[in-house]
Amino acid sequence: MDSDLNVGRAFGKYLLYLCTSLLVATFAGLPFEGNLEPGSIPRLVVVVVFFGVFTLLFLWDAGYLSS
Repeated sequence: MDSDLNVGRAFGKYLLYLCTSLLVATFAGLPFEGNLEPGSIPRLVVVVVFFGVFTLLFLWDAGYLSS
């Protein structure tokens, strides 16, 4: 039963981190006024922000960013 609870928590954290990263990336893309064509600089900014935030959240959760 404990392993089911751990899997549920891990999945919940994954969804939370995914939604948080998407929200931050959306706010980062707002100044570009929806001009997110493939291969453009605004699209690159949004993708880098999304994956950067997502990675930082997992590093923080794993304990690598705590002192």
